[in-house]
Amino acid sequence: AEDGIRDSSTSRGLGDVYKRQKDKIMKKFKSSVTDSEDEIRYDLESKIGISNLIDIYSSVKGISHKEVEKKFSSSKYGEFKIEVGEAVSNYLEPIFSKYDSLSDKEIMSLMDTNLSVAKSSAKKTMEEVNSLLGI
Repeated sequence: AEDGIRDSSTSRGLGDVYKRQKDKIMKKFKSSVTDSEDEIRYDLESKIGISNLIDIYSSVKGISHKEVEKKFSSSKYGEFKIEVGEAVSNYLEPIFSKYDSLSDKEIMSLMDTNLSVAKSSAKKTMEEVNSLLGI
């Protein structure tokens, strides 16, 4: 596939899918925009980029912003970006693993089921809207 997630001409093993996605994730985090300082501190006013990275790291690790600041108090931005990328990659690995274990037929079946559920939900919503509008 063009998005690099599934290519039937290559191995469907976890290592292949996960490695390609992990490389993309790491590249995104390494190139993320931050301020010119090197202090890892949560401050949405003057340190938006690093604060976003702290949000992401604290979310996937289940720790507070203060705990992130303390853990990385002596780290440089580059080191922190790599750690955030690793944490996100590790967090997503079970999803890639599950995806990789599904056959194309199972994926299509899930998509069909979810499409039916979405259509049903949308139909109910539109009926409610039409009713409220008197249509």
